[in-house]
Amino acid sequence: MTRSRPFLCAALSHDTAGLALNVGGGEPYTLFALAEALIRANGGGGFEQREFPADRKRIDIGDFVTDDRRFRALTGWAPRIGLDDGLARSSTITAAIWRAMYDPRS
Repeated sequence: MTRSRPFLCAALSHDTAGLALNVGGGEPYTLFALAEALIRANGGGGFEQREFPADRKRIDIGDFVTDDRRFRALTGWAPRIGLDDGLARSSTITAAIWRAMYDPRS
């Protein structure tokens, strides 16, 4: 229910009808920090940081920070768990769903 709560809040609010709104956690994370958090959540892994090719630099998004202040103001919703815990929960649930659907040993 926790992951669906913001969507339920939006569905129940007339103020959000027809709007495209961001849902986030309020704290900024660099793409590097997000990659590290995903590795922690999955219990291992790795990544390689590379420079964006010079000829494609104009499409490099750099870092992205979700600004969800409007969503919070319209719905009253705010996250109750942090990034690391949320990613760990999502990883656990996703792995269980994958095993149930695709792992022949299940």
